[in-house]
Amino acid sequence: MTVRVNAHHIICPGCQEKVFLDELVGGHCPLCGCVMEDEVEDDYGEVIERSDLAWIVFQYHIFRKLSELGVAPLQIMQLLRRMEDLEECDLLLEESLEFAIEVPMSRVGHLIPKRCSKCGRIFVGGGRKVILADLGRNQFRKSYRCSECQEKSQ
Repeated sequence: MTVRVNAHHIICPGCQEKVFLDELVGGHCPLCGCVMEDEVEDDYGEVIERSDLAWIVFQYHIFRKLSELGVAPLQIMQLLRRMEDLEECDLLLEESLEFAIEVPMSRVGHLIPKRCSKCGRIFVGGGRKVILADLGRNQFRKSYRCSECQEKSQ
């Protein structure tokens, strides 16, 4: 972590702690929630609102979980963008919380026998690994599809 020598900060009147201006949440102290002076907001400019903070934390946890499962960062960002667009349109329903993302298999993953989730055959090599997720229930499942079923679906 970098040292903030020249960063703008103030002393919170509520908890008497040093608070950096970029840490303010909607003009409030992140530690005690005390309202900061109006002058601080004008000097600093745009401030993150509490609803935005919740959305940022949600995106971080989704990004971290999918990254651990092996999903490419670009795919995760596209998924989060689609979810953000749905939220703006007030279309975020339980049906839209389910998604499937194809994930590349590791070299060892190609050598281990897997069962196809569509046809039930056992295959080694080839095929695809698919992550099925339901954010409404916090479920992430891995499934595999053989190359024949994959070609039929395309």
